Amino acid sequence: MVAVFYVPIRDYKVPNPFLYLGDASYSIYLFHMFPIMIISGVLKKVSIPQLLHVPVIISWVLVTIISVFFGCVMYSVVEKKLNTYTKKLLIKKSNARLKGFFINENINADMSIHA
Repeated sequence: MVAVFYVPIRDYKVPNPFLYLGDASYSIYLFHMFPIMIISGVLKKVSIPQLLHVPVIISWVLVTIISVFFGCVMYSVVEKKLNTYTKKLLIKKSNARLKGFFINENINADMSIHA
């Protein structure tokens, strides 16, 4: 039965919005509480009678959309730039280590030849 529904993953192309949400998922996770706290705090202080009649599911969907949007903004503004900077820094350090490794290896090889 499982073989009937098997679709090779390599043939499946994931749509770009889902790839972006996957990349931004950690930022969404970290920052989703801020919009929730802000919205709930504002709604507690400002009593708008029309909001009392909004179904819970609609308010939940709106808060979720706002939270995901805020997380995506934080991903684009903070996390992407931080990832780029960190990768450049790590590549620079690893290249320096490799360069030093090969220089020391050549020195040791030269010493063993002359000995």
